[in-house]
Amino acid sequence: EQSGVLYTGLAFRKPMVLSDVGGFSEVGDAARLVPPGDVDALAGTLAELIGDRSRRLCLRDGARLARASLRSWTQAGEAFAAALAALAPAPAA
Repeated sequence: EQSGVLYTGLAFRKPMVLSDVGGFSEVGDAARLVPPGDVDALAGTLAELIGDRSRRLCLRDGARLARASLRSWTQAGEAFAAALAALAPAPAA
């Protein structure tokens, strides 16, 4: 997930068009994915969504469902801290 972009889009229930990189491939019905650097795919997807209100509404509903399944920022921070703690060397006795 890139700097909270996905989380923010889901929180505001906005239809999203994302490059298919990193954790974005896991968004399911919450966004349309396009190959990185494929300008034609991006343009085509944007044109499709601009002209198809029902598809935008489906993405909005998908965003609502996806957002409900994500951890809160607090939970994500706690999980990250736990992962870091597990990597830290044990204190010298």
